[in-house]
Amino acid sequence: QRLEKELAVYGRLSRFSEKMTRLIRWFSFMVRRLIIRKKALKKFENGGALIAIIGGDGAGKTTCVNEIYSWLSKKFETKRCHLGKPPKSFSTLLIAGLLKVKNKFGSIVGDSETEAKPGLLQNLRWICTARDRFRLYRKIRRQASNGAIVICDRYPVSNISLMDSPKIKIESGDEKSSKGTYLLSRIENYYYRQIISPDYMFVLRVEPYIAVVRKTDESRTHVFTRSS
Repeated sequence: QRLEKELAVYGRLSRFSEKMTRLIRWFSFMVRRLIIRKKALKKFENGGALIAIIGGDGAGKTTCVNEIYSWLSKKFETKRCHLGKPPKSFSTLLIAGLLKVKNKFGSIVGDSETEAKPGLLQNLRWICTARDRFRLYRKIRRQASNGAIVICDRYPVSNISLMDSPKIKIESGDEKSSKGTYLLSRIENYYYRQIISPDYMFVLRVEPYIAVVRKTDESRTHVFTRSS
Protein backbone atom coordinates (compact mmCIF):
# COMPACT_ATOMS: atom_id res chain seq x y z
CA GLN A 1 0.00 0.00 0.00
CA ARG A 2 2.88 2.38 0.73
CA LEU A 3 4.45 1.52 -2.62
CA GLU A 4 1.17 2.14 -4.44
CA LYS A 5 0.78 5.46 -2.66
CA GLU A 6 4.28 6.59 -3.69
CA LEU A 7 3.70 5.56 -7.32
CA ALA A 8 0.18 7.00 -7.51
CA VAL A 9 1.31 10.07 -9.47
CA TYR A 10 2.39 7.79 -12.33
CA GLY A 11 -0.89 5.91 -12.51
CA ARG A 12 -3.27 6.27 -15.42
CA LEU A 13 -6.15 6.21 -12.92
CA SER A 14 -6.68 7.50 -9.41
CA ARG A 15 -6.16 5.01 -6.57
CA PHE A 16 -9.92 4.75 -6.02
CA SER A 17 -10.60 4.23 -9.74
CA GLU A 18 -7.81 1.66 -9.89
CA LYS A 19 -9.32 -0.35 -7.02
CA MET A 20 -12.79 -0.17 -8.58
CA THR A 21 -11.35 -1.28 -11.93
CA ARG A 22 -9.71 -4.29 -10.27
CA LEU A 23 -12.98 -5.16 -8.54
CA ILE A 24 -14.97 -4.92 -11.79
CA ARG A 25 -12.38 -7.01 -13.65
CA TRP A 26 -12.44 -9.66 -10.95
CA PHE A 27 -16.25 -9.73 -10.95
CA SER A 28 -16.49 -9.97 -14.75
CA PHE A 29 -13.83 -12.69 -14.74
CA MET A 30 -15.81 -14.74 -12.23
CA VAL A 31 -19.03 -14.26 -14.21
CA ARG A 32 -17.36 -15.42 -17.43
CA ARG A 33 -15.62 -18.31 -15.67
CA LEU A 34 -18.42 -19.65 -13.50
CA ILE A 35 -21.69 -18.56 -15.14
CA ILE A 36 -21.16 -17.92 -18.85
CA ARG A 37 -18.30 -20.43 -19.05
CA LYS A 38 -16.54 -18.16 -21.51
CA LYS A 39 -12.81 -18.47 -21.88
CA ALA A 40 -10.86 -15.41 -20.77
CA LEU A 41 -8.95 -13.84 -23.65
CA LYS A 42 -5.69 -11.94 -23.56
CA LYS A 43 -5.53 -8.17 -24.12
CA PHE A 44 -2.53 -5.94 -24.78
CA GLU A 45 -1.92 -3.68 -21.79
CA ASN A 46 -0.32 -0.91 -23.86
CA GLY A 47 -2.95 -0.98 -26.60
CA GLY A 48 -3.80 -3.47 -29.31
CA ALA A 49 -3.77 -2.91 -33.06
CA LEU A 50 -6.06 -1.65 -35.79
CA ILE A 51 -5.43 -3.73 -38.92
CA ALA A 52 -6.93 -2.89 -42.32
CA ILE A 53 -7.15 -5.23 -45.29
CA ILE A 54 -8.03 -3.44 -48.52
CA GLY A 55 -8.18 -4.28 -52.21
CA GLY A 56 -10.50 -4.50 -55.18
CA ASP A 57 -13.57 -6.69 -55.52
CA GLY A 58 -12.71 -10.37 -55.65
CA ALA A 59 -9.27 -9.91 -54.09
CA GLY A 60 -10.12 -12.06 -51.06
CA LYS A 61 -10.48 -9.40 -48.36
CA THR A 62 -13.42 -10.98 -46.55
CA THR A 63 -11.84 -14.44 -46.67
CA CYS A 64 -8.60 -13.12 -45.15
CA VAL A 65 -10.45 -11.16 -42.45
CA ASN A 66 -12.48 -14.22 -41.44
CA GLU A 67 -9.45 -16.53 -41.40
CA ILE A 68 -7.29 -14.13 -39.37
CA TYR A 69 -10.16 -13.48 -36.96
CA SER A 70 -10.78 -17.19 -36.37
CA TRP A 71 -7.04 -17.68 -35.76
CA LEU A 72 -6.40 -14.78 -33.37
CA SER A 73 -9.74 -14.86 -31.52
CA LYS A 74 -8.84 -18.20 -29.95
CA LYS A 75 -6.32 -16.48 -27.68
CA PHE A 76 -6.75 -12.72 -27.96
CA GLU A 77 -9.57 -10.20 -27.64
CA THR A 78 -10.28 -9.77 -31.34
CA LYS A 79 -12.90 -7.77 -33.24
CA ARG A 80 -13.75 -7.58 -36.92
CA CYS A 81 -15.74 -5.02 -38.87
CA HIS A 82 -16.59 -3.87 -42.40
CA LEU A 83 -15.78 -0.17 -42.78
CA GLY A 84 -17.07 -0.24 -46.35
CA LYS A 85 -20.53 -1.22 -45.06
CA PRO A 86 -20.87 0.23 -41.55
CA PRO A 87 -24.04 -0.19 -39.46
CA LYS A 88 -26.64 2.28 -40.71
CA SER A 89 -28.01 4.93 -38.40
CA PHE A 90 -31.66 6.01 -38.39
CA SER A 91 -30.86 9.12 -40.46
CA THR A 92 -29.09 6.96 -43.05
CA LEU A 93 -32.07 4.63 -43.35
CA LEU A 94 -34.42 7.61 -43.64
CA ILE A 95 -32.43 9.36 -46.37
CA ALA A 96 -31.91 6.08 -48.24
CA GLY A 97 -35.65 5.42 -48.13
CA LEU A 98 -36.52 8.89 -49.42
CA LEU A 99 -33.92 8.52 -52.18
CA LYS A 100 -35.33 5.15 -53.22
CA VAL A 101 -38.87 6.57 -53.37
CA LYS A 102 -37.75 9.58 -55.41
CA ASN A 103 -35.82 7.40 -57.86
CA LYS A 104 -38.80 5.09 -58.26
CA PHE A 105 -41.27 7.85 -59.08
CA GLY A 106 -38.71 10.23 -60.55
CA SER A 107 -37.78 7.75 -63.28
CA ILE A 108 -41.25 8.33 -64.73
CA VAL A 109 -40.70 12.07 -65.15
CA GLY A 110 -36.92 11.91 -65.60
CA ASP A 111 -36.05 13.41 -62.20
CA SER A 112 -34.23 10.51 -60.53
CA GLU A 113 -30.88 10.82 -58.73
CA THR A 114 -27.88 8.59 -59.37
CA GLU A 115 -24.17 8.69 -58.57
CA ALA A 116 -23.58 10.05 -62.07
CA LYS A 117 -26.33 12.67 -61.59
CA PRO A 118 -26.43 13.44 -57.85
CA GLY A 119 -28.96 15.73 -56.24
CA LEU A 120 -29.55 16.89 -52.68
CA LEU A 121 -30.78 13.52 -51.41
CA GLN A 122 -27.88 11.61 -52.98
CA ASN A 123 -25.38 14.05 -51.45
CA LEU A 124 -27.06 13.68 -48.05
CA ARG A 125 -26.87 9.90 -48.48
CA TRP A 126 -23.11 10.15 -48.99
CA ILE A 127 -22.75 12.35 -45.91
CA CYS A 128 -24.70 9.83 -43.84
CA THR A 129 -22.40 7.05 -45.07
CA ALA A 130 -19.33 9.11 -44.13
CA ARG A 131 -20.80 9.70 -40.67
CA ASP A 132 -21.58 6.00 -40.21
CA ARG A 133 -18.02 5.10 -41.16
CA PHE A 134 -16.61 7.67 -38.75
CA ARG A 135 -18.80 6.40 -35.89
CA LEU A 136 -17.70 2.82 -36.53
CA TYR A 137 -14.06 3.94 -36.78
CA ARG A 138 -14.32 5.78 -33.47
CA LYS A 139 -15.71 2.64 -31.83
CA ILE A 140 -13.04 0.28 -33.16
CA ARG A 141 -10.22 2.76 -32.47
CA ARG A 142 -11.35 2.83 -28.86
CA GLN A 143 -11.42 -0.97 -28.75
CA ALA A 144 -7.88 -1.12 -30.14
CA SER A 145 -6.70 1.46 -27.60
CA ASN A 146 -8.12 -0.74 -24.85
CA GLY A 147 -5.99 -3.71 -25.91
CA ALA A 148 -8.04 -5.52 -28.56
CA ILE A 149 -6.98 -6.51 -32.07
CA VAL A 150 -9.40 -5.07 -34.64
CA ILE A 151 -9.40 -6.35 -38.23
CA CYS A 152 -11.14 -4.17 -40.83
CA ASP A 153 -12.54 -5.30 -44.15
CA ARG A 154 -11.90 -2.20 -46.35
CA TYR A 155 -10.72 1.14 -45.03
CA PRO A 156 -10.93 4.75 -46.29
CA VAL A 157 -7.67 5.58 -48.06
CA SER A 158 -7.01 9.05 -49.46
CA ASN A 159 -5.34 7.91 -52.69
CA ILE A 160 -8.12 5.45 -53.61
CA SER A 161 -11.15 7.54 -54.59
CA LEU A 162 -13.40 4.93 -56.18
CA MET A 163 -14.67 3.09 -53.08
CA ASP A 164 -14.49 4.34 -49.48
CA SER A 165 -13.82 8.04 -50.00
CA PRO A 166 -15.60 11.40 -50.34
CA LYS A 167 -18.08 11.36 -53.22
CA ILE A 168 -19.53 14.86 -53.37
CA LYS A 169 -18.04 16.83 -56.23
CA ILE A 170 -18.11 20.62 -56.46
CA GLU A 171 -20.31 21.62 -59.38
CA SER A 172 -19.58 24.52 -61.71
CA GLY A 173 -22.20 26.80 -63.23
CA ASP A 174 -25.06 27.66 -60.91
CA GLU A 175 -23.49 29.74 -58.11
CA LYS A 176 -26.25 29.00 -55.59
CA SER A 177 -26.07 25.29 -56.27
CA SER A 178 -22.27 25.34 -56.07
CA LYS A 179 -22.34 27.00 -52.64
CA GLY A 180 -24.74 24.38 -51.31
CA THR A 181 -22.71 21.54 -52.78
CA TYR A 182 -19.51 23.07 -51.41
CA LEU A 183 -20.98 23.12 -47.90
CA LEU A 184 -22.11 19.49 -48.17
CA SER A 185 -18.68 18.52 -49.51
CA ARG A 186 -16.97 20.14 -46.52
CA ILE A 187 -19.20 18.23 -44.11
CA GLU A 188 -18.44 14.93 -45.87
CA ASN A 189 -14.70 15.61 -45.94
CA TYR A 190 -14.78 16.52 -42.24
CA TYR A 191 -15.83 12.98 -41.31
CA TYR A 192 -13.22 11.34 -43.54
CA ARG A 193 -10.44 13.56 -42.17
CA GLN A 194 -11.13 12.21 -38.69
CA ILE A 195 -10.32 8.67 -39.85
CA ILE A 196 -6.56 8.41 -39.53
CA SER A 197 -4.42 5.62 -40.93
CA PRO A 198 -4.59 2.17 -39.27
CA ASP A 199 -1.66 0.67 -37.40
CA TYR A 200 -1.14 -1.91 -40.15
CA MET A 201 -2.48 -2.03 -43.69
CA PHE A 202 -2.37 -4.91 -46.15
CA VAL A 203 -3.31 -4.44 -49.81
CA LEU A 204 -4.55 -7.47 -51.74
CA ARG A 205 -4.04 -7.19 -55.48
CA VAL A 206 -5.68 -9.29 -58.16
CA GLU A 207 -5.97 -9.00 -61.93
CA PRO A 208 -9.36 -7.53 -62.98
CA TYR A 209 -10.23 -10.49 -65.22
CA ILE A 210 -9.66 -12.87 -62.28
CA ALA A 211 -11.77 -10.65 -60.01
CA VAL A 212 -14.66 -10.90 -62.49
CA VAL A 213 -14.51 -14.70 -62.29
CA ARG A 214 -14.38 -14.73 -58.47
CA LYS A 215 -17.00 -12.01 -57.79
CA THR A 216 -20.12 -13.46 -59.37
CA ASP A 217 -22.77 -11.71 -57.27
CA GLU A 218 -22.26 -8.34 -59.01
CA SER A 219 -22.18 -7.22 -62.65
CA ARG A 220 -19.01 -7.97 -64.59
CA THR A 221 -18.57 -4.35 -65.73
CA HIS A 222 -18.92 -3.03 -62.20
CA VAL A 223 -16.41 -5.53 -60.76
CA PHE A 224 -13.92 -5.00 -63.59
CA THR A 225 -13.99 -1.21 -63.17
CA ARG A 226 -13.56 -1.26 -59.39
CA SER A 227 -10.80 -3.90 -59.57
CA SER A 228 -8.96 -1.92 -62.23
